[in-house]
Formats: sequence, structure tokens, C-alpha cells
Amino acid sequence: MLLFRRHFAEIGKHTFVNPNSQLVPENMYLDDYVVIQDNTNFISLNGKLYVKKYSVISSGCIIVPSPHVLKVGVPFYLNAQYHIGDVNKDIVIEEDCWIGAGAILLPGVTIRRGTVVGAGAVVTKDTLPYSVVAGVPAKLIATKFTLQQVLQHEKMLYREDERFSESKLENLFSAEYEKVPSIGDEDISEEDKRMLKSSCRELGLDQIIQ
Repeated sequence: MLLFRRHFAEIGKHTFVNPNSQLVPENMYLDDYVVIQDNTNFISLNGKLYVKKYSVISSGCIIVPSPHVLKVGVPFYLNAQYHIGDVNKDIVIEEDCWIGAGAILLPGVTIRRGTVVGAGAVVTKDTLPYSVVAGVPAKLIATKFTLQQVLQHEKMLYREDERFSESKLENLFSAEYEKVPSIGDEDISEEDKRMLKSSCRELGLDQIIQ
């Protein structure tokens, strides 16, 4: 199916959707600076997908907001063909999330800001902000950054009114991440710094390089 921007319920600037995917664009609400890579399968009757800025859905992901519900007296052939008894539970991917290759997002989940979903993971429940989840079903295995790195990251990516408060992040880390390792770092080569500055200027993301 050849998709155009007008086919989507909403699609922001600098958002790229690989055409080699099976999508229901009229049920997709995509913010600015979103990437959906190839072979993504969005299976939806009326369930919606909301993806906020800076997020990436990697190759081969399956996103299912509209599952079939088993009904007495209804053969599954008719469930699949006519969606008898289907329910719709929207899926939300918040800002700056990375959905790894081949991951599956099941109905009603919210992927919170900064989450990394490991390749092949099956997400059955909401994630925590800046968490790293993996496995079947997906479970917390790490944080994206340390608390201080998250505070720095938030200042670079978001306006002051968009940022998580320091107290909220401190409470999150003390309550949920006390013994959890972090996987990110702050080291960027000079070549990558130049690439970052160049690409941010091109995309109108000057606040990231201030």
C-alpha cells in the first residue's frame, strides 16, 4: 500500500514512515520527529496508536490495539474475518522511546517516556519512564540513564514546562530503580558531536545543542 501523509489521522514534521509496512494509517497519530521502520505490522480495527516525538519503532514490530475476543458459538474464522466481539484498547508510545526490532506491543499498553524495549520483547503492561525492558513477557532489566543523566537529558530535549520535575525523578529512582543498572553514557566523539550539531540545525532542534 502506497501511503501519503494525508492518509494518517495525524502526522508531524520530519516524521518518516517506511512504506514497506502493513499499517492502518487512519488510526495512527504520529508526532514530530518519529520514525517507523520497515516491516512494521499495525493490526487495528478501531484501536488507535499514538506516538510522541523523538520515538523510533524498529523493523519487524507488531502493534496490536484491537485483539479478537473468544466468544462461545463464534468460530475463530468469523472472529478473524468479521471482528465479532473485538475490543479496542489504544496503545501510546511516549517521547524518546526506542521499540527494538521484532518487539510486540499488546492492547492498551503505554510505553512511557524514554523507554527502551528490547528486540523481540512482548510488552503486556505499561512501562516506567526511562526503563529498559526485555523478554517474554517484557520485564525491567535496566534504566536508560542514571538519575543525573536523565536530568541532563531532559534539559537538552524538552522545554522547561515539558520536563519531569527533579522530585518526580528522584522518587522514581528511589522507589523503582534502586538496584537497577543503567546502560547509557555521556561520551560522544568529536565527529559525532559535529554530526549532532549539523543534524539538529537541519531539523530545527537547536535547543539540543545549546
